[in-house]
Amino acid sequence: TGYFLQNGMVAATINNRVRIKAEGTKLNGVYVNGEVWIEANNITLERCKINQNVHSYQGPRYGLTVLQCFINNPKTDNSIEGEFRNATIKNNIIISSYLYYGSSPSYSTAIYNVHDSEIANNYLAVNNTRDNREVLYNVTNSQIYNNIIRHAKNPNFIFANSDAVNNNSIYNNVITAAKDKYPNLTDIVYLGSADMSSVFAPGTSDAAYRLKEDSPAKGAGFGGADCGPYGG
Repeated sequence: TGYFLQNGMVAATINNRVRIKAEGTKLNGVYVNGEVWIEANNITLERCKINQNVHSYQGPRYGLTVLQCFINNPKTDNSIEGEFRNATIKNNIIISSYLYYGSSPSYSTAIYNVHDSEIANNYLAVNNTRDNREVLYNVTNSQIYNNIIRHAKNPNFIFANSDAVNNNSIYNNVITAAKDKYPNLTDIVYLGSADMSSVFAPGTSDAAYRLKEDSPAKGAGFGGADCGPYGG
């Protein structure tokens, strides 16, 4: 399925940074315990578990595809950070858990500096409780739909420089913000809280992101699809 679901999957593991330099490369089914640096165009990451970030090195980079990946980044600011253009980011679990312990606040995001792209059926979250930046930051000219989006500290901090004003088409998302926080967006389910217990069934790791039978994300996607990584 692309996820581990507590089944004891044995993965090919790379305990270091991966640098992808050849156009058209596909990384499939690999656990990367480090960063993934994208240094070429038309790269695909599919069914991978990535323990840091996906980074456009000396970008911009075009045509990145990220499908069915589990990205949980505790070590750098942003989980996917560009500049990426014409990207496809679908059916992923993308979490930023970064916490900076100095005197300055943390500024991590799930997706940063991505343009002209499709972002659909993901779970996107900033999980630390000190962060002061939105989950999607500096995303423009993109389609953003069927996602479940959470900010642990500030439930209203979902879109910044990423709303319809920036030529995005944003619809059919489930977000932690208060009702009508984004009145110019359509078909939004507002949870009004960072508490996701009404959305997801109990579990650990990726199994925690399956929808409950009565989840508000059930059927909330475009065309009646489920929102989140297992839908669409």
